[in-house]
Amino acid sequence: MSTITTRLSGEQKLSKPFCDAAYSFFTLMLESKCVVKEVLPIGSHTLEPITASVSISGSYNGMVCISVTEHSAKRVLNRLTGLEPEDLDDFVIDAVGEMANMIGGQGKRELSREELQLGLPKILVDENKLFFESDWDSSQHILLDTDIGICTLTLLFDLPNS
Repeated sequence: MSTITTRLSGEQKLSKPFCDAAYSFFTLMLESKCVVKEVLPIGSHTLEPITASVSISGSYNGMVCISVTEHSAKRVLNRLTGLEPEDLDDFVIDAVGEMANMIGGQGKRELSREELQLGLPKILVDENKLFFESDWDSSQHILLDTDIGICTLTLLFDLPNS
């Protein structure tokens, strides 16, 4: 199936549905390759200029984030709509938000037994901060090699009680 999860192990397997969702989004919606370049350790990565996140709540809480450069964001909009944006406008920003929403939604669907709820996308532009990784039980920064440019999938979870 997806090659995006081949480098995940242990508690990172909780992230598999969201990694598979990212793979599907890039390959099907953007017609782009999507391969894990590197899984970065906690505290070793800062955001790209545009980051969209969706929160997850229910059996456990979490956050799915996709972080891209301005150039990558414009390419996302172009591949989704055919528009050729010159500037970083609301259409470009909304396209990145929709990307996070679709990845989060598909991952949630794969975990339907968990009865999870998905929040609305939140978008950060030029805010080089992350969602305090130490506040989460599990944090992964998955650097993706794609045809649209630099993309990072960040998955933050509070692990379910055993």
